[in-house]
Amino acid sequence: MKGEDTATTPVLKVENLAVEFRTGAGLARVVDDVSFEVGAGETIGLVGESGSGKTVTCMAIPRLLPASGRIVSGSVSLAGQELTGLSEREMRAVRGRDIGVVFQEPSASLNPAFTIGHQIQAVIRRHEDVSRAQARGRAIELLQLVGIPRADLRVDAYPHEFSGGMAQRAMIAMALACSPKLLLADEPTTALDVTIQAQIIELFARLQEELGMAMVFVSHDLAVVGELANRIHVMYSSQVVEAGSRDQVLGRPEHPYSEGLLAAMPQLTDEAGRLNVIPGHASPATEYPMGCRFAERCRYTAEECRRAPVALEQVGVPGHVSRCVRRHELELRGWS
Repeated sequence: MKGEDTATTPVLKVENLAVEFRTGAGLARVVDDVSFEVGAGETIGLVGESGSGKTVTCMAIPRLLPASGRIVSGSVSLAGQELTGLSEREMRAVRGRDIGVVFQEPSASLNPAFTIGHQIQAVIRRHEDVSRAQARGRAIELLQLVGIPRADLRVDAYPHEFSGGMAQRAMIAMALACSPKLLLADEPTTALDVTIQAQIIELFARLQEELGMAMVFVSHDLAVVGELANRIHVMYSSQVVEAGSRDQVLGRPEHPYSEGLLAAMPQLTDEAGRLNVIPGHASPATEYPMGCRFAERCRYTAEECRRAPVALEQVGVPGHVSRCVRRHELELRGWS
């Protein structure tokens, strides 16, 4: 952006993003007025239960929405370049080169008909003017970078010859093929067992430290997000209901939904050993209530919560915001 100080320009800036889907029941706003920034070497965590809008927010950034969905308002800029107005051809040049994406299921993202090395090389050669030999050498380096042993041999293996954890590492290698400015990780550890999950989290942390890229990490698990994110945005029913630093959101939550997510973590069982749960379920996107969208499930709900839409406002500490009208009078429990 001409005249702008690139040293202070965030890698990613999302402002007032709104996404709608066409459904049999009418238009559903599945992302509603979402804003955040991510700097180089920083991780933003998007967390919430299924249907909260976190994955759609993530996929709207590189414009990977299904045909029934579209961005209806807001701005998405990458290193100062606005993405929402680019043509599909222009976006194809951005994806893979400037934005890398790691999906939840590597088995669904990797083509079983081609070797791992072939698929990584295809990304490299699409965006860079290199020979096949150079692309192959780079693919081997990437597999080594993500911790795959004997990468010079495994580069010729097919996806079915990789375990779940190794396949996810290969997916990460592909996402990093062109040294992107931004990495989007959509539930990348959900399908993995606990031991492999911990290894992948450690891998993400190491890669970010080494490469200095910006990252958006999507998960339903606050514990996983807490391992990686500098800032956490908690989403519920298409909106951000709380955002702040990792310590603020995990240690001093200012929205009842954040408290509920923390209480539902296995580490925070009650004295009888039962896992806490948030009662009820979220309203469909075509039937959101007038007031607080969490009101029907919240144990602190008062009449004032249902009267009008609730704004996202600062809660006293700079950078910590909450969408709760009773935030000043509640003492919510954090993760100790």
